Amino acid sequence: MIALMGTQFGVTSDSAGQFSQGGLSAGIYVMNANGSGVVKVTSSAVPDELPAWSPDGQYIAFDSDAAVYIMKADGTALRRLTSGTETDIMPHWQP
Repeated sequence: MIALMGTQFGVTSDSAGQFSQGGLSAGIYVMNANGSGVVKVTSSAVPDELPAWSPDGQYIAFDSDAAVYIMKADGTALRRLTSGTETDIMPHWQP
């Protein structure tokens, strides 16, 4: 899953730890549009998936273990938003 924001994008690596560059552990990564500057911004033991950038580009919402979380785009200030039911997935922002 790729989420675009300006000149950067977020990528979810699958549970096998693979995406286009290969060999990266499961989680959410942020990188420049040209593929440089890859930074892993999540580190949980379960897959973190479906990143969604906030309209202002400062935050990323994502789901992890059937709960929705929010964090700053650099991976700091992680906060859980939902209680974690099977329907707490695929977060989206509204303008």
